[in-house]
Amino acid sequence: MVWNEIKSMNDVNHLNSLFSNFHDSYLKELCYSSGSYVCDDLAMHDYNEPIVRFLFQRIWENPSVIEVEFRDVLQVNIKPAPKGDFSFILDAPIHLSGDTFYWNANNWSIHDTAKDMYTWVLAKKTFWRVRDNLLGYKKVYQVDKE
Repeated sequence: MVWNEIKSMNDVNHLNSLFSNFHDSYLKELCYSSGSYVCDDLAMHDYNEPIVRFLFQRIWENPSVIEVEFRDVLQVNIKPAPKGDFSFILDAPIHLSGDTFYWNANNWSIHDTAKDMYTWVLAKKTFWRVRDNLLGYKKVYQVDKE
């Protein structure tokens, strides 16, 4: 599946419109990779190319599922909703400010101190793709134990 790169405000607006500013969706899963690793001979490879993938599902069609990949991540904050609270997203468009992309689960400004009450990401590059084949409860980024 091909990734669609977001390069401009028009691209941001297109994705936000296509997925209705993430309204009535869930952030089902996320996955972080630093890019660095240790190979078989135990040599360290420090690439420092952080990537975060978010998988969103929603109750609307066309599309119902999208995957958003943030590359060159500057910061990510993960804050799950408290048990018993609603965890669905009401309004959370992706923003572009200068050369930086920002997404927050409750649409707080990047400069608002309340943003840390929610999951958010700040990155230099953003890509997305439709993944409607991933509706349902099965995990995508980690294998379910049987």
